[in-house]
Amino acid sequence: MNSWVQLRGNPRLRLGDKLEMVRIQHGSQINSRNVDPGRSYARSRDINLLAAAGVPAEEIDLLRRADTTSRTPNGSVEVSELVRMESPRYLETLFPEERALQPSLWTRMEWSQVPAAGPEVTKVLPLSKLVKDVTLEPESIDFGIQLRIAELPEALQRVARRVQLVLNDDANPTTISLEDLKLAERRPVRFSTGDLSAFREIRDVIGAAARAEGHSTEMEARVQVPRVGVETIALPHAGRVNLALESVTTLNEERVEGQDPAIQLDRKWSIVSEVPPGHKAVLVNVRNGSGLAFDEGTQRTPVTGFGALYRVELWHGGDRVESSEIKIPAVADESRRLPNFTGYTFETPDGSPLARNVVEARRRPDGHYVARFSYGPVALPPEGVTSAQALIKVESPPITLPTGRYEVKLRYNERLSPAILDVFQAQRALRVKLGNGESYQLGARDQEGKKWFEAQSQGGIHLSFDPETNMLAVGARSNTVEVTPEQRIA
Repeated sequence: MNSWVQLRGNPRLRLGDKLEMVRIQHGSQINSRNVDPGRSYARSRDINLLAAAGVPAEEIDLLRRADTTSRTPNGSVEVSELVRMESPRYLETLFPEERALQPSLWTRMEWSQVPAAGPEVTKVLPLSKLVKDVTLEPESIDFGIQLRIAELPEALQRVARRVQLVLNDDANPTTISLEDLKLAERRPVRFSTGDLSAFREIRDVIGAAARAEGHSTEMEARVQVPRVGVETIALPHAGRVNLALESVTTLNEERVEGQDPAIQLDRKWSIVSEVPPGHKAVLVNVRNGSGLAFDEGTQRTPVTGFGALYRVELWHGGDRVESSEIKIPAVADESRRLPNFTGYTFETPDGSPLARNVVEARRRPDGHYVARFSYGPVALPPEGVTSAQALIKVESPPITLPTGRYEVKLRYNERLSPAILDVFQAQRALRVKLGNGESYQLGARDQEGKKWFEAQSQGGIHLSFDPETNMLAVGARSNTVEVTPEQRIA
């Protein structure tokens, strides 16, 4: 029975290209006296890969000549082409020394059975799946934590006791909780304007006490990204060629006065090979025949694609001495812009924060200031001369609203109201959650001296915040609402 694989001899072929189905043929099915009827042969082999493996030049020349027996030479030699070259019509065009090489050509086409590849070592996720907003929410405070009313400032104690008259979550009139305040705010008609204002102050006291006792954390804008630096994925197989995938991930930020900040996450891939001395190796995609060649020693080869079954062949002196199979996960070089995460703390999957290190901060010849930053696991001193003025000029606009969560009722479009605005004052970062459940980070903008925060939803809804006026715009400009400290709910 014939076993089927996909082979093609274009070394630049990428996954997704149109593939040609080619079968492996047994020698008994090939009309040539130079084949072994007990062996199997790949119908197509990439001539460039065979040359890189060290097949003698005179054989490579003859393989290329065989390729020309087809109307459309494609850089691969096929079983049918070798058979055709043995016919009298072509045989008479060969010199005696070329005819003597014909049996050797068939050994290059052999495709012997090898140990099956083990399971794929891992699945590499794209950057889009690895960037996650992991902001510390105000709800991380335990709403059930009770604070003794006597521990509140004296001016707030009477208001707290008034709440306990009608809303007492733990049936203890001497304590108050965030849950009590939450229920009270849902019944504003039962309390005065002064009471409602005091609720926010009481909430701050309870939150501070909870954080001091380790029951909560401060609100903080955080985003998770892959580990920055070099990561290695070993690729085990039965042969002597050591192979591994190596990724280099970088996170960089550039700010230019008068331009929008740019934050970019990059990941580039290489395959690291270690070939025994005096040998060469080739990595052949068993689906399409494309591949890579490696010289002896250790080398790094930039790659993209993979995600298939490969055959690893070890060659010595122009002869194949070993074959094995290996599964390699799909990888691709990627660049992902993160314009809406300005001000955020970047952290790795284990929760470790990345340091924002100054690469340069200077004034350009055109008069504009520029600063560049790189993120890494260790805080480093500035690499060169740093202009403090440049760092100030390129920063995001300050936010006057205190850190917290604000509930903003919109004038139009009830489906999007209320909008929940998370303010991270120290980080100069904002996040909005609309009434329909969609959440967006508002990135800092800078256009010729005018600074604000902005985001665009997938549905085309425009969101912006002016830090000078505290005006939040959702959709049309007419749907603009001022955000005030009184709207803070957490």
